[in-house]
Amino acid sequence: MPKPSRYVLIWLDEQEHYELHLHGQLQQCFQRGDDDAFSRWLEEHTAFAFVGQSGRISALKEARPGGTGYWYAYRTQARRTHKRYLGPSARVTFARLEQEAQALSSSPSIRREAAGQAGIGASPQVEQRSPLRSLRLSPPRLPGSLVERSRLLGELDAAFSHPLTLVSAAAGSGKTTLLSAWVAASPQVLPRGGTKQSAEPRGAEPACAWLSLDEPDNDPIRFWLSVIAAVQACLPTFGEAAREMLHAPQAPPLSTVLTTLLEEMEQMDREFMLILDDYHVISEQAIHDSLLALLNHPPANVHLVLSTRTNPELPLSRFRVRSQLIEIRDQDLRFTRQEAASFLVEGMGLPLSEEDVATLAARTEGWIAGLQL
Repeated sequence: MPKPSRYVLIWLDEQEHYELHLHGQLQQCFQRGDDDAFSRWLEEHTAFAFVGQSGRISALKEARPGGTGYWYAYRTQARRTHKRYLGPSARVTFARLEQEAQALSSSPSIRREAAGQAGIGASPQVEQRSPLRSLRLSPPRLPGSLVERSRLLGELDAAFSHPLTLVSAAAGSGKTTLLSAWVAASPQVLPRGGTKQSAEPRGAEPACAWLSLDEPDNDPIRFWLSVIAAVQACLPTFGEAAREMLHAPQAPPLSTVLTTLLEEMEQMDREFMLILDDYHVISEQAIHDSLLALLNHPPANVHLVLSTRTNPELPLSRFRVRSQLIEIRDQDLRFTRQEAASFLVEGMGLPLSEEDVATLAARTEGWIAGLQL
């Protein structure tokens, strides 16, 4: 099979035309009837990814003796590649691509494989489709004995004016609960008072994507497919071109995928927050490097929140010097005496005196898990 190129042909509903991208850069636009112009382009190229109205495929031209080339459509699922004949360039019209994309997307064998791939053991290059997967894309349910932590919620509001927010503390410190409470405080994660703190306010309401990471996410392809799935939970049309690249039989370099995602983020008409919970499970350097690439050139409207037990492999000192980083750490997450009293007396219903609360708070140093014990 020839090596795929970096071209992606995408249908845009709003503009009602196809756009051809190379490495995330717009190269050419085609109307539905521009089959002749598209045929001329096909004569000079050998591969592209197609994201149409009816589905997505990879298209590759196979050479034949005498210089003739014939196009084939491919769709990879669960490490199996399905193939359909398209024909010479003159026959590869937009309508034909849509037809074959729909045929491959609705193939019974593909549907069976998609149904069998749900769960943690799925291939890293295939998105999981299961209740367990959906749980990773939303904050955990808040406990009934939630303690109001206005001081920390106020600090998190400043995330809208910084590219990176780091919530780093030991297990049982309440990192996930704090972030879940912050998200729940407003459906659009608006700062208290209802105004965004971004230097470049945008028209639409802010959007927030949540992803709870686990060990299998150390595969870079699975990681970014999971990120795209998390974003699509709130912005359904996001990342289709990048997802197609990651699903290609031979995925392009990660830098190409990131370029495509960054350009799409820059075009958002809203502030966007991506929360990655349990980032400490990530040890793959390629993933750290890809996040650093995003943070080195962050779109003004994009903000990243990392929740972790350890410092991530990122140049935090540089971000501090540039005032690009907010940090909430162990000492910040410790309960004050007042918060400890609210948790123990009001939340847990324990008949404790102020002196008892003060003693417990001192012994546990405000560590939430310690107070629960």
